[in-house]
Amino acid sequence: PILVILVVPLIVMRVICAPQFTILAGLLAVSAVIGWIAYFRTSSRAILLVATLLGFAGYLIRSDEFWFVMLVSLPLFPWKTLVKDRYFLVCIATLAICMSGAGLADRYAYSSPTWQEFKKFDRIRVLLTDFGVGDALLKDSERLQRFGYSKNDLNLLVNWFYVDTTLTDTEKLDEMLEEVGLLDTLQGNYQSGLAWKAIYSLTDMALLPFGIVILGLFMLVPRRGAVFIAIAIFLGVLIALGLLGRPGVLRVYYPPLAMLAVAPLLFGSTLQRGSLSLKMAAGLLFLSCALVVVNVFPENQKKSAYNKRVKADMLSLQ
Repeated sequence: PILVILVVPLIVMRVICAPQFTILAGLLAVSAVIGWIAYFRTSSRAILLVATLLGFAGYLIRSDEFWFVMLVSLPLFPWKTLVKDRYFLVCIATLAICMSGAGLADRYAYSSPTWQEFKKFDRIRVLLTDFGVGDALLKDSERLQRFGYSKNDLNLLVNWFYVDTTLTDTEKLDEMLEEVGLLDTLQGNYQSGLAWKAIYSLTDMALLPFGIVILGLFMLVPRRGAVFIAIAIFLGVLIALGLLGRPGVLRVYYPPLAMLAVAPLLFGSTLQRGSLSLKMAAGLLFLSCALVVVNVFPENQKKSAYNKRVKADMLSLQ
């Protein structure tokens, strides 16, 4: 119980101080995974139902983050038992149907011609703003000139300025981006060290306490195989995102890291009560929680002060 009591504030303190929808979606998915594994140990149908509902809520908020957490969690499930459990299979099938229905409803809601134009440009926008293709194009003056763009034009697009419709010509932008190509992008990102940047971002104080807990508990608990595979999957996705041009997105990394921090505790009482390993695990979690407090509270004070200044500025405009 002491480990569980300590791991909860480790995960939720930052989220309470600075709520963010991607993190919320991921943590709902983490809760679903914990619930499904708890069902395996308790056979409680109530836990199974609640876990499935939490998973669906996470999917509705941010489906990409839901799938990221599920991918990392795959090695943690007792598949041999769960695939034979009728109630679990019914819940998963129901979840799949609900997710499909939500996807169809979403597609229908955005099926109008106006939204189609938006989606066509947004696909290009994502490459320019989120995956760093815009920065790569800024280095290629010859290509920009050939398509009638200046560096200032592209800087406007990279910085979310879309008022000028001559700049947001989807056909011209699409043709220019096709010339770049996936292989050239991957090679450029590799040479720029973006894969290493993705790994190095784990040293950020928002994520470092998770890293300490994951490595520490991994060394202390006996059953390491499943956790090792889950860590390897997480790092593989991190490197892949870096090579695609999107390293260091902390809100995306936060929920899977929370899952990995909880993972060693999901296999039952593997640490004997009163043992040195248990005391070391508790001390590790306590230290990590202290790091979160030391980091989060000053951040929260700065954000609160900033909010007050913004509110005062807004009042002066009225």
